Amino acid sequence: MQQRIKLVNGKFVVEGEEEVKPEKPKIVPKKYSEEVIALRDRVIKGNQKLYDAWLQIKEMDHKSEEWSAQMDRWNEAQERLHILCLELKYKGYEDCLYLTEEGKRLKSCLHNPDGFWCQVCPSIKRYWDEEFTKL
Repeated sequence: MQQRIKLVNGKFVVEGEEEVKPEKPKIVPKKYSEEVIALRDRVIKGNQKLYDAWLQIKEMDHKSEEWSAQMDRWNEAQERLHILCLELKYKGYEDCLYLTEEGKRLKSCLHNPDGFWCQVCPSIKRYWDEEFTKL
């Protein structure tokens, strides 16, 4: 008995059978050395420190010398964090900083309840771009 094949949603399937849809690929983070994990944790802490500092700075009078001085310090700290993130990338880290071992992200790039956002990101996957296009 010869099977009849038909075109369903642009794919050929055996008549009488359902189209098999591919599963969404799971994101599985790579395994990293303890040294790389320690550096990743340092970058995570730096992201949080910069965010916390930003919350304080944004409440200051933007015309004051104190605000200007604090913004200069914040920008210098952000540049140092960027260098640490580059070092993390050079050591082979290419995942989201907030990706669990099960492949689930703990923080979103754009929508966190506390308003947090990353200052630096070593991920080769552009999560922020995906989130932005879904807006």
